[in-house]
Amino acid sequence: MMRECEHCGGPIPDHRNADAMYCCVKCKSAAYSAAIMAARLEAKAGRWCEWCGDTIPATKNAGARFCNPKCQREARYRADIEARPVQTCAACGTGFRPVRDDGRQKYCSHQCGQAAYRTGYPINCHQCGDEIQNPRRDQKFCGNRCQQRWHRRRRQAKS
Repeated sequence: MMRECEHCGGPIPDHRNADAMYCCVKCKSAAYSAAIMAARLEAKAGRWCEWCGDTIPATKNAGARFCNPKCQREARYRADIEARPVQTCAACGTGFRPVRDDGRQKYCSHQCGQAAYRTGYPINCHQCGDEIQNPRRDQKFCGNRCQQRWHRRRRQAKS
């Protein structure tokens, strides 16, 4: 009766013990390594990404908390934002955590920044005198045509 190696399927030599399962030391080591690797992969199964909730691949290391680098970046970015102190929006008065960390962000959103840039009361165009509704703080003319005419008149007056 010929015995077969459980790892490679080759014949086990007659000089090996009667209860030997492997033909050589290489096959025995390879089989044990495969069994250990399978046990490790099984132990890593069933882990969930802290950011998106997907499963973490078993090929990732045992301490992995995220399924991919994108989730890790997003979680770190969110943690960084949440660690910043709450500021009050200069336009609407609501609390917000600034995206910039240099202390220069004054408004909670782009819309609040734009609203604060507008004065809210009408002014008259310096050139034609027409009323400008809701102008910017630095706005003096109703359009490019009036601005060009005013500058042209000013240059001619200087000459």
